[in-house]
This record gives sequence, structure tokens and C-alpha cells, in this order.
Amino acid sequence: MTVSIPDSVPAEGNVKAVFVPGGLADRNAPTVAEVAAGVDISCFLMPDWDGPTATQNTGEQRRFCSKQSFGVLGRVSWTIAPLVYTYLPQGTDSDPANVVYVELAEGVTGDLLMFFGIEPEEVVTATDKADVFPVECGVQDKDSRGADEFAPLTVTQTLGVKGPRVPDVAVVA
Repeated sequence: MTVSIPDSVPAEGNVKAVFVPGGLADRNAPTVAEVAAGVDISCFLMPDWDGPTATQNTGEQRRFCSKQSFGVLGRVSWTIAPLVYTYLPQGTDSDPANVVYVELAEGVTGDLLMFFGIEPEEVVTATDKADVFPVECGVQDKDSRGADEFAPLTVTQTLGVKGPRVPDVAVVA
């Protein structure tokens, strides 16, 4: 028997995260222009960010006639790991290093697009695929602690998922 090892893409450096304040006109058809006008948060995030995660309830079904129980799947709940990103505490709102801090202010709603398999420096083009999450931005918690002497000052912020995830959506021209 021949063993076949499928192609894969390394995770590190191959995920692009874009926040579109106010949201997309159509979550099923984001446009290249909407993505380009969004805020690329990829390089602001700390390397241990876990991104979006699904949790699905499980239950049990039994029948009078059976000595077995059967597993059933229930509701799915999406969460996004709290963002931990850099900012310049003494910078201005117009400073490029503060774009995420300014655009993701508490209470702002929008869409988070996760492009898996795309390097952050790549320009998104038509047919590129993303998972789209409608979100609301939570409180921005400034952090003065770091894992080591080189750790930057950061902001930790929760995003609330406010609607259904739309997976594998192709960007349109």
C-alpha cells in the first residue's frame, strides 16, 4: 500500500484577518473594494492569538428497545479569542500604529474576515475565500505586562459574535 501525504499550508504567517467597520453590504459576497477599505489587523495581533472557535453541544438519544445510547449534535456557538494587539499609547488617532485601537473602539460593529492560507502582505483578490463573522467590539483593556523584556504594550479586547458565521465566501470583484 502506498502512503500518500496530502499537500498542506503552514499556519504561521498564512492567515490574514481584516475588520470591516460597519460591516459588508453582503456577507455572502464581500467585494475587493470592501476588503481593501477594511482594517488589516493581522500584524497587530500577538502570535499566540487563537482566532475563532466553534463549540457544539452534544446530547444523547435513547430508545426503549435499545440497550445503547446514541450521540446527537446540537447548537453551535462561535467565539473569537480575545484580540491582543499593539498600539502606541502616546501616539495620535491618525498614527498608523493606532489604526486598530481607533477603528475597533468599544461598541463598534462590523465584520471580521479570516483569510486562511493567505499571507498578511498579500492583496486580497476576487475568488480568494474567507470566513466572515459579524462582530461587536468590546472594551479595550490596556495591558502593561509582557511575557518577557521585549513584549510590547498591548490592548486586550473581546469581540462578540453577533450573527451566523458565513464560511468559505469567495470575494467578488
